[in-house]
Amino acid sequence: WLIVMTAGDGLLPNAENVILKSLSKKNSVLVFDQQVRDSRCKPVYNFNSTETSLWPTQSVVLHKSVYEKLGGFDTTFLNTSDQRFFWRVRKEFPFEIIPVMVSYFCLGGLSSTISIGLLREHFSLNRYLGKNLVTCSFRVLRTIVKRLIEMILGETVMISLKRLLFRYSK
Repeated sequence: WLIVMTAGDGLLPNAENVILKSLSKKNSVLVFDQQVRDSRCKPVYNFNSTETSLWPTQSVVLHKSVYEKLGGFDTTFLNTSDQRFFWRVRKEFPFEIIPVMVSYFCLGGLSSTISIGLLREHFSLNRYLGKNLVTCSFRVLRTIVKRLIEMILGETVMISLKRLLFRYSK
């Protein structure tokens, strides 16, 4: 069984026990929830994984046979290679969503910093998933606008807005 961890990721204190109790022979992929933290690594909100959401890399536990069959991440897509890989996984392997947090992700690191390269990769990923040109362009523009608002208003205001909007959407 494998978990991919990158900079800014970590496992919560009871993660190992939760993961070990969840392993089964019927599913080769387990997807858990994730805690998102601010740049000072203080909890901001909880991300609940779904069958159609992007899966947090550090919250996905894969049997080694998945990597052996698919060959791992396509490294030509530096920031979105994990999501392209996970979309292939969904099509070919049985998976289970487990609504328990096992990991955290700190905002402000390299993987959460918006760059032209990352936006281009997100555009390509959405096209790969079959989304039309207008939808893909809108998602890139929305990301740029969000980043501009965050730069103008500051991270604390953006976190408050996210909390308010997440509460409203539930």
